Amino acid sequence: PDGSQVTYTTPDGIFQIGRDGLNARKLVDAAGAKAGLSWSPDGKILRFDWVVTEKLIPRFRLWEVNADGRNLHKILPDWGDDGLCCGRWTHDGRYYIFVSWANGSKSMWALSEQRGFLRSQSAPVQLSAGPLFMDDPLPSPDGRYIYVLGANSHSEYVRFDAKTREYHSLIGGENAAWMTFSATGDWIVFRGAGGALWRSNPDGSQRRELAGAALDAGLPAISPNGQEIAFRATPPGSIASRIYAVSAEGGEALEIAADNFPLDDPSWSPDGSKLLYAAGSEAGTSAGLYIVDWKTRQKQKIPGSEGFAKSSWSPDGKYLAGVSEDNKTISIFDWSERKWTEVVRGNVFGPVAWSPDSQFLYYQDILEEDEPVRRMRIKDRTIEKILYCKPLLEGGIQRCGFEGLLPDGSTLFQLTRGDHDIYRLEVDLP
Repeated sequence: PDGSQVTYTTPDGIFQIGRDGLNARKLVDAAGAKAGLSWSPDGKILRFDWVVTEKLIPRFRLWEVNADGRNLHKILPDWGDDGLCCGRWTHDGRYYIFVSWANGSKSMWALSEQRGFLRSQSAPVQLSAGPLFMDDPLPSPDGRYIYVLGANSHSEYVRFDAKTREYHSLIGGENAAWMTFSATGDWIVFRGAGGALWRSNPDGSQRRELAGAALDAGLPAISPNGQEIAFRATPPGSIASRIYAVSAEGGEALEIAADNFPLDDPSWSPDGSKLLYAAGSEAGTSAGLYIVDWKTRQKQKIPGSEGFAKSSWSPDGKYLAGVSEDNKTISIFDWSERKWTEVVRGNVFGPVAWSPDSQFLYYQDILEEDEPVRRMRIKDRTIEKILYCKPLLEGGIQRCGFEGLLPDGSTLFQLTRGDHDIYRLEVDLP
């Protein structure tokens, strides 16, 4: 608070350094992801967000430590399963404003710091509720207002025709996620804005629900014969996502794989006889990519697959493409040699896609300038740019995300319009 020190995090702790860049010292040991550093106005307490694993699930929690590095402990330890983050004190130090999120929504809360004789910490009070996701609170100096970021994004899917250089809207431009096309190209599966999983024609007609919002379904994968839809979901009361499958005609979703840790990103083998899925680092020594035999439901782990979060089988069945959990590298697994080879390194990679003849792998680094789509020739690892998102980005699109190749040879993009607006909450804090 006096401006003499800068506090910052590294993967193994929290540090302080003089504003002249000298005399760095570790304030506290704290391994893992940390953010939201906020000093109390009197400079005696530092609070921060820290990702900790609870019941095998990583969650953001609020922690505090004294200025001398002592008394590190969690605040609001009995809050429940919701994530907590992004707190800041009011300028008079009487309240701590923070964010809580659960079931995909975020809201603002105020924690009173006023304590006295026989008075312990009071329960937090909710300041906001409703459909608008609020984040990053900033109390005004006079204590009358709290400025927040309110989510104002809209994601829509478009098909890019390379021959005509035209973009064609899908499902009427609705807000959607995780869209995937059938092998015939005449129907799709996607997650709608309400959280349910749907099947429809590409224009949004003839829609039918495949999984309700209560399952929190996502990442659908259509079997090569078009009969089954595999997806990731977290049933009510569960602490970890599982792999499910449902008939393309609808009906009851069947559990395919479950464990004490989250399972993610299902994808099919080219012949439809096997299903591939990922277990992230939360699984510890069990982390990696797994294959489930569709008939026997027997599973096996792919050698050396620890650290991969996304994967895609080549159409000829000879290779797997895997994206690392930190999204910074792409590797190829050769089934004949049973060996992984890193082929690309970047900032943040999105989904990867194979050409129909398995000769090329398509990908996008979403933090690269102008967000181009590239393809790599598997034979000799040569790379070329094939598409640029620059015209869309200059036209007001915030993100132009490559999602895959479609059966007719066109390219699927998810366009994100808008980002956040700044809102002001008027508060009367007693």
